[in-house]
Order: sequence, then C-alpha cells, then structure tokens
Amino acid sequence: SEQLARNNMLKQKGLQSETDNASAKEDGTKELEFAKSILQYISALQHVGQADVRASVVGYNTLLSGMARLSNELRPDMPQKAEQLLNEMIDLSEDSNTVPDVTSYNAVIKAWG
Repeated sequence: SEQLARNNMLKQKGLQSETDNASAKEDGTKELEFAKSILQYISALQHVGQADVRASVVGYNTLLSGMARLSNELRPDMPQKAEQLLNEMIDLSEDSNTVPDVTSYNAVIKAWG
C-alpha cells in the first residue's frame, strides 16, 4: 500500500524509474491473460465436439480471483474484465459445466471492491 502510494506520487510527477515501471508490468497480468487464453481454447474444443475436454467453474473462478487481486488504482480495467468473464460464464452455462457459483460472484464483487 505504501509502495503503491509512492509509485502513484512518482508517476504523477513523471519521476517513476524504469525498474518501477518494469515491476508494474510484472504484476501477473501476462500470466492471467495466458490462463484466459487456455480457458478459451478449452471452451473452443468443447464447442467443436471434443467431449473429453471441458471448461469448469474452477478454471473460471481461478481467473476471476486473479482479476480481483489485480484490481487496484493501477489496473482500473480489471473490474470490467472480471464482469465480462462472469457474463461469458453465464452464457456458456447453458451448454457446459460453468454455472457461476458464490465464489464467482464474490470475486467480481471484490474486483469492484
């Protein structure tokens, strides 16, 4: 929290160092996007008839929880992305094992936090 406040102050003054910028980019966003692409691939396989591959509520909840953790002043887009993913879950729930549960909704609420 103190580091975040310091980074915000330096950023506003245009004094944030390259190492601080690099660490801000290494907040887990890249890994989160990779995990989301894997889940989308699994969903695509499921839609083309690969019955042995299924997306699950656990995979979606993992992504939603990660988005909730990344939600802060530096990532104001995460709550919208979490809500969009929840809506994808709801849309897919008619065809698969991805019915959102209390963990899903709590993660989105935490993202808006």
